[in-house]
Amino acid sequence: MGYLGKGEAEAIILSKEKKADLILIDEKKARKAARRAGFEVVGVLGLLLAAKNKALIPAIKPFIEELSKQGFRLSKKVTERALKEAGE
Repeated sequence: MGYLGKGEAEAIILSKEKKADLILIDEKKARKAARRAGFEVVGVLGLLLAAKNKALIPAIKPFIEELSKQGFRLSKKVTERALKEAGE
């Protein structure tokens, strides 16, 4: 896992130690590494979609906009797909 950032590598290691099935991770290389390690992977947009589907939040778009304002980088393609899936 030498090509991963320290945070991503630690998240995968901790998840292995805790015998987790699912890991929340967004960085593309880290997602790939987590899948190779046997984890189901979800990113922040997947988490937002799940929250909307469970009626915990009314919409995902305001959260995406706030994440963007805070410097969180999301690909336009992935964002558009998530908004479409959310019906927004």
